[in-house]
Amino acid sequence: MDLQLVAQLINMVTTSSLASLEIEENGTRIKLENGGGIVPAVRTENVSVPAPVVNVPVEVHTAQAVAVSDQTEEAEEPKEEFYEVKAPMVGIFYSLGSMNRPELKEGDEIKKGSIVCAIEAMKLINEVECDVDGTFVELLAKDGDQVEYGQPLVRIRRN
Repeated sequence: MDLQLVAQLINMVTTSSLASLEIEENGTRIKLENGGGIVPAVRTENVSVPAPVVNVPVEVHTAQAVAVSDQTEEAEEPKEEFYEVKAPMVGIFYSLGSMNRPELKEGDEIKKGSIVCAIEAMKLINEVECDVDGTFVELLAKDGDQVEYGQPLVRIRRN
């Protein structure tokens, strides 16, 4: 994949309101996500020599670029013991207790679809659901914290 094209894509994502962009060409897939830190590129089986490092000026946000081989996606990963509920948006974190609901305590059973916290964005409260059955372990954010998209909020032990 042409490095100039990659640099243009990074610039496009960082200067737009896009949350992410994913492109595949000749078995190499590039996924760009707006926000977060810098993630090193992963070498795929299709690449025979390391790609040169390209410095791309980024103004406000940094984009994450990861190249992934198709074969890596198909391999099944073992289930991890813990699952982290991640922020679906940017906003202010609120625990259940701050919303006048029973506070989650360590050892509480959580069902898939249960509300575990909320995020306030643009004066709207958005409830965040858990995607797995499990046991509550801990909150990873505090009431009033500014959270970013994809930031872990709640840790659940899988059942």
